[in-house]
Amino acid sequence: MSTPSPLPSLKHATHVTAQIVSVITPAQQRRSTPCAPWDVEALSQHLCDSFERYTAAFGAPTSGAESFETLAGRLLDTLDAEGALAGTVDVPVGTVPSVVAVQLAAVEAAVHGWDLAQAIGQPGPFVDELIAPLVPFSRQALAMVPAERSPFAPPQSAPQDAPAIDQLAALLGRRVTKR
Repeated sequence: MSTPSPLPSLKHATHVTAQIVSVITPAQQRRSTPCAPWDVEALSQHLCDSFERYTAAFGAPTSGAESFETLAGRLLDTLDAEGALAGTVDVPVGTVPSVVAVQLAAVEAAVHGWDLAQAIGQPGPFVDELIAPLVPFSRQALAMVPAERSPFAPPQSAPQDAPAIDQLAALLGRRVTKR
């Protein structure tokens, strides 16, 4: 049995997150986010920096001054090429299978999109079916990282009937309240 492609989750997470980023106002830049200690401006920049690295890892050119939407689009265009998910790529956590790098990028886009949405009070229209596969992937990935080396706060609880994006956020250390 083959593992489903992570591309639909990445496409969805980047699309929703780009929508959220596009409505951030200058007055919201200094708001705190659930991803402490970053404010909206710093987290938005981190997201661009991360996607510049993912885009470069898959061999696409970057200029260093591009928007999240542009970088995500370039990454997705690169991943649409035949064989793009074969082999390995170098990402900040090391050399990983290309499919794993895509899953990591999807998780990063989704959870930081959630962080930004929470900070600006703009709910993100994340679709459960497209975000749900990222929860077990993240759980498995976190199990391989020693707690003292985890880039995340300890997992938090989420309501049992919480949407997949809230479950993912809680797993990655964010406090989630019932909607």
